Amino acid sequence: MKTRKFEIIAALGFILLVLCLSSLRSYSQNVIYSSSVSTNELHKIVINGSTETFTELSDEIKTAGIAAYGSFIFALSYGDVGEGNGKGKVTIRSYKISNGDATGHSLTIDLNGNSNDDLGFVRFGSDKNGLAFILAKKLDGNTIYLDRVTLNATTGAISNHTEVSNNVTTSDNSNSNFINGDLAFTGDGTLFVLANNGNGTTKVYTLDPYNSTILQKKWDVKKADGSSFNEQVSGIAFSSDGSLYVSTTGGLFYLDQNSTNFNGKGTVKCTEINSATGISDLASFYWPEATRLPIRFISFKVTRTK
Repeated sequence: MKTRKFEIIAALGFILLVLCLSSLRSYSQNVIYSSSVSTNELHKIVINGSTETFTELSDEIKTAGIAAYGSFIFALSYGDVGEGNGKGKVTIRSYKISNGDATGHSLTIDLNGNSNDDLGFVRFGSDKNGLAFILAKKLDGNTIYLDRVTLNATTGAISNHTEVSNNVTTSDNSNSNFINGDLAFTGDGTLFVLANNGNGTTKVYTLDPYNSTILQKKWDVKKADGSSFNEQVSGIAFSSDGSLYVSTTGGLFYLDQNSTNFNGKGTVKCTEINSATGISDLASFYWPEATRLPIRFISFKVTRTK
């Protein structure tokens, strides 16, 4: 009898150990890619590992965002250098992951038509089907633009530019908050957008970019001690299990999907996992089908009891 009891306890212990190791393995094996603020490089970042130089970008590129799809990293630029020479114009180029070389594909588009207004906030990312969305805000003003292009996973080609909207709004009337931030997609096509103005509240929005132009405010981001997260955010990328990695001017952070409402309703916790400077935009090849950001109730079963 004692032997049987010991076998049961041992079996339970083994199950718990496997579950713990599986959780750690999921976290430690995540790989994300980042652009660099100062060196025009792409980096491969192995979580809980080292940062490896991935490739150098052209000096003409002032990176404003990167997207991962197929065998390529797509880098978007704008500003007063290269082909992205301001006044609403942006250029997207593709880089093959295996060797880091530009494939020769690029596409320059104008996000604000005949306007000569420059852009401030400019970010983009791809869904799992190769539709890449660009979110940009007028530099001097609160107008937010949403555009779409198609990415080719096999050749790296960029095509089919579509102007989706020049009147994107936020549910909490906070277009002005879009000074810093980034975007990433879940597997079901929900666009997650992280935004802040560098000295105030950092917020998480969601958008169905195929059917809506209203960014829905979901969460205020808090630090692990419960204080406001006022770091200057520059990138987000999904982990394999539905949490988010966040880059700032001061390092790499982890926005835990299981920490929702940890410090008041509508809040989520962001914890530093690596102190580093120079990390800009982030991208990953993960499009999780399910995430608790925000929590979604799939179904209910109600039973009446006496």
